[in-house]
Amino acid sequence: MSDLLARLARVMGIGHELASRIDAAEWHWARPWVAWVGFALLLPAAWWIHRRHAERHPWLAPRLRLLLDACRVGTLALLVFVLAGPFLRLDERIVQEPVVAVVADESESMDLPMGPLPTAGIEAVAERLGRAPPEGAGGAAALSEAIGRMSRGEFLAALEAAPGGVLGDTAGLEVRRYAV
Repeated sequence: MSDLLARLARVMGIGHELASRIDAAEWHWARPWVAWVGFALLLPAAWWIHRRHAERHPWLAPRLRLLLDACRVGTLALLVFVLAGPFLRLDERIVQEPVVAVVADESESMDLPMGPLPTAGIEAVAERLGRAPPEGAGGAAALSEAIGRMSRGEFLAALEAAPGGVLGDTAGLEVRRYAV
């Protein structure tokens, strides 16, 4: 059965990879209540259509009336089928390493100095750059001024050269660097 479904999927233009896994696909309805109500009313509708044709078209041969009945009931069944919104769902897991993109500005503006930096939290910045943390009360201000005199490009290069790079621990991550 799955071979027949795979062939049918390929004829419908579904790719070979999906067609080969068609047996793992699940059949679902977008509006299941339409399917239940529509297909439940299809049998009484077929009986009513057959009876009406027998009354209104007695001159037709019985085989032609049955063919007309089948065409009309088939059209109704197709209408119910389409309105119910059938679809196939194929769930698959793709195991892929997470990707982190680092976008670095390499324009001329990167040659400008960083500028004044706040002294709060400058210890963490200094640690990240691999510099000695400030000592004393005026050390934080001096370190802030020294880092502020660095160009933005130098600051980025220092971060990339620091242990762990720009992002810190990237174990299990694929890091891609893009320059713009």
